[in-house]
Amino acid sequence: MTVVLEECEGRRDVATAFVAARFASPLARLAVLPVITYDRVLEYVPARLWLRHDQRRLLTGVRVTDAKVLQPAETVRIATAVEQMVTGYRLVVSGLRETGALGARALWGQLADTVVATVGQTLGDDIEPDAAADEAGRWLRAADPPLWVTPVFARVVAGGAARLVWRRASCCLAYRLSLFDLCTGCPLQSRSDWLAAASAW
Repeated sequence: MTVVLEECEGRRDVATAFVAARFASPLARLAVLPVITYDRVLEYVPARLWLRHDQRRLLTGVRVTDAKVLQPAETVRIATAVEQMVTGYRLVVSGLRETGALGARALWGQLADTVVATVGQTLGDDIEPDAAADEAGRWLRAADPPLWVTPVFARVVAGGAARLVWRRASCCLAYRLSLFDLCTGCPLQSRSDWLAAASAW
């Protein structure tokens, strides 16, 4: 946390959100990508999950061990992947509740928003926003208890091409730092401002 605090101008709340997101992103990818792309589930040992630094001491990845590929029945595929993801992230929430400065709802919101984003990225730009929201909702509801975010997708034209975009429900808090503004999908801006920002991105 010390290194991240330095990067976040000493703001423990922003640093906590940053670390939570750094864990949430690879956990969501490990869950969503194999299921949607290959109809498979990646199983690994959550207790052996940790962040990795690069030469600049930046948090750049997550390493897991004892991983294996499963092929559960279609009816339980998402539930199996989500249970694995939630089990891993529960360790993150426990640790950050001790050392960080965010409540449990905010921390779980980071994972939920990351799941929505990962589903959208994996499905691609050709899918309809309502269908993407339905699919993301299946993933959120598969958690026990369900993750609290409501998926919001839209289609915008950016750079002459139609793109699928999504809006966050929780805040990454990066706008509190001197070098950052509101992110493209920030929940603090209006829907029209969100769509305008997404179109200009």
